[in-house]
Parts: sequence; C-alpha cells; structure tokens
Amino acid sequence: MTYDRMQPSEFDQDSGPPEAIWFAKVQSGQMTEQEYLEFANWLEADDDNRRKYQECEKTLALLDTLSETPDIIAMAESLNRKTERPQKSVFARWRWASAVAASILCVLVWQTLTNITPSQVEFITGIGEQVQTTLEDDSIAFLNTNTKLRVEFNDNKRTVYLEYGEAMFDVSKDANRPFEVITDNRIARAIGTKFSVSYLGDRVTLSVIEGTVEIDNTGIQVKQTLPRFNAGQTAGYRLADDNFTVGSANIARLEALEQGKIYFENVPLSQALIEYNRYSLMQLRTHDEALNQLEVTGLFDINDLNGFVFVLQNSLQLSVTEEHGEWIIKSRNL
Repeated sequence: MTYDRMQPSEFDQDSGPPEAIWFAKVQSGQMTEQEYLEFANWLEADDDNRRKYQECEKTLALLDTLSETPDIIAMAESLNRKTERPQKSVFARWRWASAVAASILCVLVWQTLTNITPSQVEFITGIGEQVQTTLEDDSIAFLNTNTKLRVEFNDNKRTVYLEYGEAMFDVSKDANRPFEVITDNRIARAIGTKFSVSYLGDRVTLSVIEGTVEIDNTGIQVKQTLPRFNAGQTAGYRLADDNFTVGSANIARLEALEQGKIYFENVPLSQALIEYNRYSLMQLRTHDEALNQLEVTGLFDINDLNGFVFVLQNSLQLSVTEEHGEWIIKSRNL
C-alpha cells in the first residue's frame, strides 16, 4: 500500500505537534536547505524532540508492515470508496487521511496482535537511539542505532532475524533450544555466549565477546571452511563475496556502545566519520583525502555531536562549518 507525499507548501505550520509537522516534511522529500537546517537544529535542541521524532518513525514502520496484510488493504479500499471527504483544502484532506490511517492502524493492530503468539515480536530503533531488552528466555538483546530485529521463539529453537543494523546478545543457556541470529541466509549459532552481529550496507560482521559462536553456511557456497569463533575473535564478509575475513574483535568498542558511547583508538578520520554519521541525521563530511588519514582517539557520547566536532576543531586543528545541512570538515590552512 502506498501513500501520496505532500508538498512543502501544503503543510500548515500551526497545525499539529512539531514532531508530526517535521516528520511529514521529511517524508515529503521536498525540504529546502533552510528547512533542513531548521530541522537539524530542532533535533539537537532537546533530546525529547529527537525521541518524539523517532516515535513517528516507529509508527510509520509499523503502519507500513501492517499495510501489507490483505485484511488491512481491503479495509482501506473500502474506506476510500465509502467515506465522503470534504474538499475545503489540501491540508484538510491530509488530516482526513491521517485520521483514517490512524483508525485503521488501531483496529488492525488489535486484530493482528490477537493472531500473534507472545514468542513473535519486533524491535526497532531509530537513528541515534539504543535499546536494551530482555527476551522471553531471559537472554538480553541490545539494539544499536537504526536497527530492526524480528524474534521468533518456539519449543525447539530461538531465532532472531537481524534485518538491518547492529545488535549484541547475552544469551541465556538452554541446551534444548539453540539461539540463532540470521542475516542474509547465514546463521550465527550461539553456544552459551555473548556476541555482536552487524548488518550494515553490504557487510555482515560477527564479533564474539564471551563464549563460542559457530556459523552455519547450509545452502551457501563458500570458498573456505569456517571454524567456530571464540571470545575476542571477529569474522566478516560482504554480500557479494563468500570469503570471510577473520581478525581480533574490538571489544572496547562494543563495551562502550553498551554505555551509549563511541570509542575510537587511532582510527582514521574517514572511518570515524562513517561510524559517527550512523547516529546523526546531520552528517559529517570532508572532501580532502589527506584529512581522511588523520587518526582519531577518544570516547564520545553518541548524542553529543557538538562534543565530537569540538575535538576535531581543537585536537586535530580542523575547521568544521555548517554547509547545506551538513558539517563540512576542512584544513585550517585553506
């Protein structure tokens, strides 16, 4: 099911809470540079603003998921045919559509939940958000920024589907039910352990913090035999390449994440920017290849973009300015 995007000129700035107005504007895909700067400033001004905006993202994600259900599609089509809509203004039509969507969502959430067993559940985090939750088997799942998990437990096994993002698992022992995390058809099977799995872009990475994890490649053609991975080891691969790279896990980074921190130790600036940009809608960029080789060391709060910028300006002696809705990093000699 698809919904028409609104144009920026169609929004009434005095109608509705600010997070809803900003969310609708972002979804329109038609924001001006000035509006994007105002949006970024609004997010940075108050943690509560960011939280409310992320709730809008979660609601839309849930609506998108439910909208694929045949019963929901039929109900929406029926409402479209039977409901008389006033034609006073474009915004009036938008408010009507929102009300219909909300009513459909409430009814169908109830209908859907009555057909889902307690062992099936989804967890989603927005950009800059982290969540720790205890699963029904007492295992702990920690979701990093912009992550989606689908959990399905039954009497025979415990399965978690990492659809995107990064998550850590502290697995409760159960000899009769293996704990598996599935990404891109590969299975990371825990053997009483704590480990991290990330699925970012075209790359999947497994890092073992405690215990042992094995990778099941059933049905996948691989060019090498994969052993079990023990604490302190990491394994990664790209979707287009079956070759795994094996190395030492960055345990300090993973421990910092659980505290809401980002840890860098002699990391190239290019890599540090990629990591920090995962937590912020306002992105950091540099067009100077020479600067990408500078090394960054430090412990940073994931929601303290200004603190990270301060270090770039004062420790690395770089110039950081806002341009077109981004932080642009340059040498001070330019």
